[in-house]
Amino acid sequence: MSFWDKFTTFLGFEWVRARDEKGRFVADDKSTPNVDESKKRVYKSRSKKKK
Repeated sequence: MSFWDKFTTFLGFEWVRARDEKGRFVADDKSTPNVDESKKRVYKSRSKKKK
């Protein structure tokens, strides 16, 4: 894992499966081998909910 991936994980970003407008999963496009369209990086809050 690279330094940048470790740093963004520390800040609260995670990789999740990408979805389209209808909520269905997006497949990876084989014509672009360097880009993974099936995953995207999103921010997840690290704070815990209080009871």
